[in-house]
Amino acid sequence: MDNATSSRNILPLAKTSPRRLARSGSNRGRPPAGIGSPAPWDCGSQRAFRYARIRLMPAHNLGHPHLDQMVVGETGRRPPVVDWDNFPFSGELVIKPFEQPELPEPPRHGAAGPAECQSCNRPDSDYLWVDDNWRVSTTAEPPGLPAIVFLHPRAHHDLGDLTPPLVAELGSMIFRVERAYTAIGGIARVHMARWGDGGAHLHLWFYGRPEGFVQARGTWLATWDDILPPQPEAQWRENLRRFGEALLAGGGRIPTAME
Repeated sequence: MDNATSSRNILPLAKTSPRRLARSGSNRGRPPAGIGSPAPWDCGSQRAFRYARIRLMPAHNLGHPHLDQMVVGETGRRPPVVDWDNFPFSGELVIKPFEQPELPEPPRHGAAGPAECQSCNRPDSDYLWVDDNWRVSTTAEPPGLPAIVFLHPRAHHDLGDLTPPLVAELGSMIFRVERAYTAIGGIARVHMARWGDGGAHLHLWFYGRPEGFVQARGTWLATWDDILPPQPEAQWRENLRRFGEALLAGGGRIPTAME
């Protein structure tokens, strides 16, 4: 797990806590206050959406081929996701202003090579399952969902520089991890994600949506994980035991006993 992706920051909105949202109810439906001021949105407010479209007229050219439509210090448009049934928040939302693009970007953890890579330097005993080419890890503490697991190549690679043999194995490993996760029981769907903005060593995230938890369908499942109370530790460890045994059935080994 890397620092930049640990918050599962799908949109800036997701970083606003429900308590803060509940307190911010004074500017509903009003236009943004000015450059650099966060824009309040009432979920479902078409009026606020119209204000956003007016204010997004470009004020200057950033000289970036993909961001010339963005005005630094201004706020963006009302995202359609606020109308989705699975959007985790309600009430007034505050969107952060656009920040100046940072080039060159800050180096990712492990970008200097294996010697400085946390994933490379962790022993097998830190992992749930390993084989000669791949390792699977989990979170340090119980998550809100049944489990979160991560698939890593043993060697120091990102997705774009995997060797051909590892590329050929990757699809099979994704299949195996997904099947092992469903072996926990009571799992409706397994979601997979890859960000890598904080860590240069490839790691794929796997989340399982419990059956019946339809409120969490779709791309907000990772945020719902942060909202849910943590799993009881005994249940979480049992989930990991079932996952590990199912993955072991296809080969590899479990470095430590799952108590």
